Amino acid sequence: MARLETVFVLGAGASLAYGYPTGADLARFLAKLHLQADSPLEGRRSEVETFCNELRLSGCDSIDTFLENRDDLRDIGLAWLLERIGELEFTYKENPFSTKEDDLRDHWYKYMFNRLIPDGMKFEHVAALGVTFVTFNYDRSLEHFWHTALQHRFNTSSDAARDAQEAYFPVIHVYGDVGPLPWQTGADDIGRPYGCRWTPSVHARCCERIALITDGSPRSGPIVRARTAIINAKAIFFLGFGYHRTNMKRLQIPFGKSGLFTTGTAFRVSKARRAHLRTKYTSLQLYDSDNEICDFLEDSAAFIQITDPDM
Repeated sequence: MARLETVFVLGAGASLAYGYPTGADLARFLAKLHLQADSPLEGRRSEVETFCNELRLSGCDSIDTFLENRDDLRDIGLAWLLERIGELEFTYKENPFSTKEDDLRDHWYKYMFNRLIPDGMKFEHVAALGVTFVTFNYDRSLEHFWHTALQHRFNTSSDAARDAQEAYFPVIHVYGDVGPLPWQTGADDIGRPYGCRWTPSVHARCCERIALITDGSPRSGPIVRARTAIINAKAIFFLGFGYHRTNMKRLQIPFGKSGLFTTGTAFRVSKARRAHLRTKYTSLQLYDSDNEICDFLEDSAAFIQITDPDM
């Protein structure tokens, strides 16, 4: 089990194995008009068409960058973003628990779950994990996996799994999410099962839950919770993260602080950029650019140390 207060900071690459695109791929995905007949935005088809065309012609490789200067398209842009992520969730809903070999590539949810909760561990001992996930992603695949896995591994109730997850290894969405899962606290009447398609009323209400990196004031509650976890952390792991300067600034990580270990993946990050990041963020250790998350964790002495109870 984890022996130190540990924070895992997740970027778009952390959800890649579960059917969700990274930043540039997301922008290309959103620029294509794939509006289902039963979509909650069918009645706004002309607005969606305009948004897709404007994004395509903008040359932007990020939805955040595009909407930063297009207030006229922000409302429909966020609504379309939410609709598309929901559709991806529906399409790839089996990925977190797939047994197909092609779907198991870099399945780090399962890898980490089995390292943090080793053989012989009882359900009542998960309180000792000391883990927090801070994610910049909107999707709900991580909390869906953990909640489901806890129930089936320990034969426990949905409420017990929820209480354990929210208390001992919470998932904090810095920029919001696509809506709560039915079992989550505060789900009320907008809770939507994982992989379930949108209804117009739930979609409309969930649009209020998301923000963009370019927003001047991100949702204060989540960022405060994230900073609190970071202040108390002894180890911080960046997984699938792009190290965008705005996100790094908002986290307020005290790089170089005595007793704090920081490391992260650098998939497809050039050698020159890795060197720049190491200089800018004192004590940040970055691995080779071709390491996927499972490879990174398997090769990380720090991760092995916090997950091996005999060390």
